[in-house]
Amino acid sequence: MRTTKKVVDSACKLAYDDKKRINWKEIYGGEKAKQKYNIFLPNETLENIKKYRIALKSPLTTLIASGYRSLNEGEIIKNMMKK
Repeated sequence: MRTTKKVVDSACKLAYDDKKRINWKEIYGGEKAKQKYNIFLPNETLENIKKYRIALKSPLTTLIASGYRSLNEGEIIKNMMKK
């Protein structure tokens, strides 16, 4: 995600001549969320996506043959629409 930030920040700087910028906020999904909240897709993550109306997803960890599927954009959106 560090590279994405650099690219997007550079594009924003060029497009808006340093008059606008993005305030980045990390929200948790996948393994980081599991470690911090003991759940792979916490409600806090979904609420932040609803509030800010945008999210960039980096690859989420998937353990092979562990009994759970990986999270993807479709599942995140589907879960957001349920709430």
